[in-house]
Amino acid sequence: MPSFRLELEILDVRPGHAPPEVLATLLGQLRASGHHLDGHDLDVVAGTPRLYVRFVVPDSNDAEEDAEAFIAADTARKAVDAVAVPGRLWVLRRSKGAWLPARCHHPSPLGDHVRYDDG
Repeated sequence: MPSFRLELEILDVRPGHAPPEVLATLLGQLRASGHHLDGHDLDVVAGTPRLYVRFVVPDSNDAEEDAEAFIAADTARKAVDAVAVPGRLWVLRRSKGAWLPARCHHPSPLGDHVRYDDG
Protein backbone atom coordinates (compact mmCIF):
# COMPACT_ATOMS: atom_id res chain seq x y z
CA MET A 1 0.00 0.00 0.00
CA PRO A 2 1.37 3.43 -0.87
CA SER A 3 2.67 5.41 2.07
CA PHE A 4 2.04 9.14 2.46
CA ARG A 5 2.98 11.77 4.99
CA LEU A 6 1.12 14.94 5.73
CA GLU A 7 2.83 17.85 7.41
CA LEU A 8 0.59 20.50 8.91
CA GLU A 9 1.68 23.76 10.51
CA ILE A 10 -0.29 24.84 13.57
CA LEU A 11 -0.37 28.61 13.94
CA ASP A 12 -2.42 28.79 17.16
CA VAL A 13 -4.78 26.81 19.37
CA ARG A 14 -8.34 28.12 19.43
CA PRO A 15 -9.76 29.44 22.73
CA GLY A 16 -11.24 26.71 24.90
CA HIS A 17 -9.02 23.99 23.45
CA ALA A 18 -5.80 22.47 24.71
CA PRO A 19 -2.74 21.71 22.54
CA PRO A 20 -3.10 17.89 22.88
CA GLU A 21 -6.53 18.14 21.20
CA VAL A 22 -4.93 19.27 17.95
CA LEU A 23 -3.02 16.06 17.25
CA ALA A 24 -5.87 13.94 18.63
CA THR A 25 -8.30 15.64 16.23
CA LEU A 26 -5.98 15.14 13.26
CA LEU A 27 -5.40 11.47 14.02
CA GLY A 28 -9.07 10.86 14.80
CA GLN A 29 -10.19 12.28 11.47
CA LEU A 30 -7.70 10.20 9.49
CA ARG A 31 -8.78 7.06 11.34
CA ALA A 32 -12.46 7.91 10.87
CA SER A 33 -11.89 8.21 7.13
CA GLY A 34 -10.56 4.64 7.14
CA HIS A 35 -6.85 5.28 6.75
CA HIS A 36 -4.27 3.14 8.51
CA LEU A 37 -1.80 5.31 10.41
CA ASP A 38 1.85 4.28 10.47
CA GLY A 39 3.09 6.96 12.85
CA HIS A 40 2.99 10.57 13.93
CA ASP A 41 5.23 13.22 15.41
CA LEU A 42 5.35 16.86 16.43
CA ASP A 43 8.26 19.19 15.78
CA VAL A 44 8.86 22.93 15.87
CA VAL A 45 10.23 24.34 12.62
CA ALA A 46 11.33 27.99 12.64
CA GLY A 47 9.23 28.59 15.76
CA THR A 48 6.05 27.06 14.31
CA PRO A 49 4.66 23.72 15.52
CA ARG A 50 4.33 21.17 12.74
CA LEU A 51 2.45 17.89 12.94
CA TYR A 52 3.61 14.90 10.92
CA VAL A 53 1.36 11.91 10.23
CA ARG A 54 2.26 8.92 8.11
CA PHE A 55 -0.65 6.99 6.59
CA VAL A 56 -1.40 4.60 3.75
CA VAL A 57 -4.02 4.49 1.03
CA PRO A 58 -5.27 1.43 -0.88
CA ASP A 59 -3.41 0.38 -4.03
CA SER A 60 -4.82 1.63 -7.31
CA ASN A 61 -2.78 3.86 -9.62
CA ASP A 62 -0.53 6.83 -8.84
CA ALA A 63 -3.10 9.49 -9.76
CA GLU A 64 -5.89 7.94 -7.70
CA GLU A 65 -3.59 7.22 -4.74
CA ASP A 66 -2.26 10.79 -4.73
CA ALA A 67 -5.78 12.23 -5.05
CA GLU A 68 -6.98 10.11 -2.12
CA ALA A 69 -4.01 11.23 -0.02
CA PHE A 70 -4.74 14.91 -0.80
CA ILE A 71 -8.41 14.49 0.07
CA ALA A 72 -7.56 12.70 3.34
CA ALA A 73 -5.06 15.42 4.26
CA ASP A 74 -7.51 18.21 3.44
CA THR A 75 -10.31 16.56 5.42
CA ALA A 76 -7.97 16.23 8.41
CA ARG A 77 -6.92 19.89 8.04
CA LYS A 78 -10.56 20.95 8.06
CA ALA A 79 -11.18 18.92 11.24
CA VAL A 80 -8.17 20.56 12.93
CA ASP A 81 -9.61 23.97 12.04
CA ALA A 82 -12.26 23.43 14.75
CA VAL A 83 -9.62 23.35 17.52
CA ALA A 84 -6.63 25.21 16.04
CA VAL A 85 -5.57 27.58 13.29
CA PRO A 86 -3.93 25.44 10.63
CA GLY A 87 -1.15 26.81 8.44
CA ARG A 88 0.51 25.29 5.41
CA LEU A 89 -0.11 21.65 4.54
CA TRP A 90 2.30 19.41 2.66
CA VAL A 91 1.44 15.99 1.22
CA LEU A 92 4.44 13.75 0.58
CA ARG A 93 4.68 10.26 -0.92
CA ARG A 94 7.26 7.63 -0.03
CA SER A 95 9.24 6.67 -3.12
CA LYS A 96 12.36 4.53 -3.12
CA GLY A 97 13.20 5.39 0.48
CA ALA A 98 12.62 9.15 0.18
CA TRP A 99 9.71 11.48 0.93
CA LEU A 100 8.83 13.35 -2.25
CA PRO A 101 5.99 15.81 -2.86
CA ALA A 102 2.88 13.94 -3.96
CA ARG A 103 1.80 14.97 -7.43
CA CYS A 104 -1.22 17.14 -7.93
CA HIS A 105 -3.05 15.61 -10.86
CA HIS A 106 -5.11 18.38 -12.44
CA PRO A 107 -7.69 19.49 -11.72
CA SER A 108 -6.55 19.78 -8.13
CA PRO A 109 -8.87 18.04 -5.64
CA LEU A 110 -7.99 20.82 -3.19
CA GLY A 111 -7.47 24.54 -3.01
CA ASP A 112 -4.40 26.74 -2.82
CA HIS A 113 -3.70 26.07 0.87
CA VAL A 114 -1.84 22.85 0.04
CA ARG A 115 1.83 23.03 -0.80
CA TYR A 116 3.03 20.71 -3.56
CA ASP A 117 6.69 21.43 -2.97
CA ASP A 118 8.90 21.45 0.08
CA GLY A 119 9.24 25.25 0.23
